[in-house]
Amino acid sequence: MTVFPWRRPTRPVIRAVMVGCAALALVMASAASAFAATAFTNAAPTAVPNTVNLNSVTVQVHASDPAEIRSASLTLDGVAKTPAVNYDGYWTGNGCDTWFVADPTNATVSYKIPSAAVGPHEVTVSVTNGAGAVASESWSFSVAGPDTTFTTATPAPGSTITVWDPAIGVSLQDPAGVSDGPSVTLDGVTHPVAMLFGDQRISMDTWNDIIYNALPWEVPTVDWSKGYVTFTPSSLPDGPHEVTVRAGNNTGRTATHSWSFTVAAPPKITAMLPVDGSSVPTQSPRISANVADNGTIASMKMLVDGAQVPATYDSTTKTFSYAPGPLSNDRQHTVRVEATDAGGLKATAEWKFTVQVYADMPVSSTCETCHDATKHPMSKCEACHNVVYIGHGPGGPVSWCLTCHHIGSHGPNVIIPGVTWGGGDTPQPGYTGYWGNYCDYCHNAKYASIPRHPDDNAAFHDTKADVSACAPCHVRSLTREHYRYAKDGKQLSCDICHGPNAPDKVKAAVSSGDTACTACHDFASSGDPHEAVHTPTGLSWQCTMCHTDSLISEHMTNWTSSGKGIGCQSCHASVDGRVVWAIFAGDKKCSACHVSAHALGLAPAPTGIPQYPGYRWSQPIDTTLFAGESWLAPGFATRGLVIVSDRRTDVTPAQVWEFYAGQMPAAGWMLASGAPASGDTAFKATFTKGSHSVVLWCYGGEGHAAAPVVSTGYRVEVLYR
Repeated sequence: MTVFPWRRPTRPVIRAVMVGCAALALVMASAASAFAATAFTNAAPTAVPNTVNLNSVTVQVHASDPAEIRSASLTLDGVAKTPAVNYDGYWTGNGCDTWFVADPTNATVSYKIPSAAVGPHEVTVSVTNGAGAVASESWSFSVAGPDTTFTTATPAPGSTITVWDPAIGVSLQDPAGVSDGPSVTLDGVTHPVAMLFGDQRISMDTWNDIIYNALPWEVPTVDWSKGYVTFTPSSLPDGPHEVTVRAGNNTGRTATHSWSFTVAAPPKITAMLPVDGSSVPTQSPRISANVADNGTIASMKMLVDGAQVPATYDSTTKTFSYAPGPLSNDRQHTVRVEATDAGGLKATAEWKFTVQVYADMPVSSTCETCHDATKHPMSKCEACHNVVYIGHGPGGPVSWCLTCHHIGSHGPNVIIPGVTWGGGDTPQPGYTGYWGNYCDYCHNAKYASIPRHPDDNAAFHDTKADVSACAPCHVRSLTREHYRYAKDGKQLSCDICHGPNAPDKVKAAVSSGDTACTACHDFASSGDPHEAVHTPTGLSWQCTMCHTDSLISEHMTNWTSSGKGIGCQSCHASVDGRVVWAIFAGDKKCSACHVSAHALGLAPAPTGIPQYPGYRWSQPIDTTLFAGESWLAPGFATRGLVIVSDRRTDVTPAQVWEFYAGQMPAAGWMLASGAPASGDTAFKATFTKGSHSVVLWCYGGEGHAAAPVVSTGYRVEVLYR
């Protein structure tokens, strides 16, 4: 029989001399009864150390029987398995013709476990010999667990936390290397997560991206023996919670770590509006906050400036909101929201905002006007870049940046308009580059650690002087106050104080940071400026025979008012619609506030609102007289005035709208409602200026109806407050 050296026969080859069938049978029968039972040796394994891959564990035992080994079976932990039987023997031949000679009396019975579980195991191997006798060998072994250690579990074991969406995590370490594919079981529900490797805590996906994109010297060194497992639930109810983290190492072993913590979380109050510290340009801002809980909210309340208000709660959007009446202008207002859940846990949030209806002066200059870009400090890479290479993937200490990048890479080369970094410290003229040459590329909300110019320019220019007595007429912010006035028909700008043509006294005040009104305005030499701005208009010489040409002295010292305690606040804190409007419009005519005098009517249409020419108008009428009527615009039921025109047949709503659409913006009013459509036979439009509003009606029917148009034509009504 010829066997190729690289192939083994499938059956044992036995060479013997035939001496006759009867003789052989006699010898075999006699031998079987005399042979000893099967002997077992070298049972393995007796233990599996924690450094062995569990997919490579093989159980085996050597069997020896003079009557030959005909078959074998194996059970592992009581479960039958199909073992392999490998006979002992030897290779023989003449060098070219080689074959294997099997020894049927000696064999190794083995079984490779697809995945060995950590812990004890029982093995039984049974062998049947040529005479049909069966012998068995049993032994046990244990698979060692991993050397995985768990540390710094969060939330801390046994702790009570006050948030319902905690980041659950634990660090682990194993000398055999941690493997991907861990899981977090929270309150009996298992969540597969990704392993975060090394001190950098990078996922395998991130690592693959780095390998694909980075240059060889840019690939960071990762300690694969360290890992971090984390999971963040969306919401946990108050009470105890159980966590089990299951993680494996590179030998196929799995380790678990369990702990518990308790949630006792009060409601969350977030998204407060108006934003804390902000200024709003309306006296009736919507005040709101998002109030949510991981259970049930039992009660909540809102206080504005210390007084509880009737706020409402939308359970769908979780919004607790309130629309206030007019709040004091140029004043900081405080909001406090309190919420208590069904378990009695209470949360509070307090924030402040300022009401300021006057616009702030726009900043017209560039950064370089005040800041010298060539002296821009740039000495700490870690201030922005932390421990990662921008464009290079995760890396080592930021000091490594200096190996390739100069400390001046972000210096004037970047921030001076027209030049930027071109690979070194030398500016490259004309090269706009990647960074864009804008200061706000870095100085913006995206990079919280980089300082920014004050968000509220008006607050930055608040006067430090006590102007509480001036509050009815003036605001604290110098930029807002000066922007209210004009010079040569143009509103004042930053240059009025910071420009090269500013008066020396103003330059000195800016240089020293003196924000007092007297730093620039000399009241002593020019007299009280308030008298000049309170000189009434339209007084004839006949009037001045009895009345003074100063609204201040007329109201405070006239014999009819003297001793009545009339002061500045009598007008500037008045809620009378005529007085409020006169101050707003700068109308200093007696008729602006007084309806009649000396048996004469004095109240014409209001100053500051254009009137369509050709109509005759009524005196201002208090809108509170019409409270409860459906046509009255919101807000006018409590205060406001209205003037009504007569009717005309030679005017159409389209002509009226064309007039007001041009004249109102020219007078500083902004359209706050939609414009009427072409062909409309009536319209209602709202205009606003600061905290004041005007509602225009134009209609031809009865009772504010659009149709049918009455025979006397169209009427116009103007509501204002």
